[in-house]
Amino acid sequence: MPFLELLLLIGLSVGDLRQRVIYLAPVLALGFIGLIDQLVFRHASFVSLGLGALIGSGFFGLQYFVSRGKLVGTGDVFLGLALGLVFGWERLLAVLLVSYVLGSLIALTCIALGIWKRTERLPLGAFLALGSACILFVDHPWVLLGFAP
Repeated sequence: MPFLELLLLIGLSVGDLRQRVIYLAPVLALGFIGLIDQLVFRHASFVSLGLGALIGSGFFGLQYFVSRGKLVGTGDVFLGLALGLVFGWERLLAVLLVSYVLGSLIALTCIALGIWKRTERLPLGAFLALGSACILFVDHPWVLLGFAP
């Protein structure tokens, strides 16, 4: 089911890039499909998935609360929850790291080239989808990133 998850991530990122909106229906579908995939095919634990959902939604929920919705939107909070269900807490941390690093590099490049303005809202959901796609097919992302287990 990773390919179905990838298609949903692509759809989410296109919507976020074009309209700066993350729609709830594909996010819920991503979370449900990811949960089924983790429990049935990857035999993940409920604890890992529950912690992933809590960390993902809490991480973005805290940013939403502190910034009063100016840094991230509610779609990002729900996407964090869904990604926690897709990856579990261990892989979610790798997704966040890769997403923020790649997102920073892309954003700085686009600003330097004049594609985006410094004051423009950036599509965080698209960066999260990109980081998720990088980690989606990797079972042990921390080893790939150079951290020994």
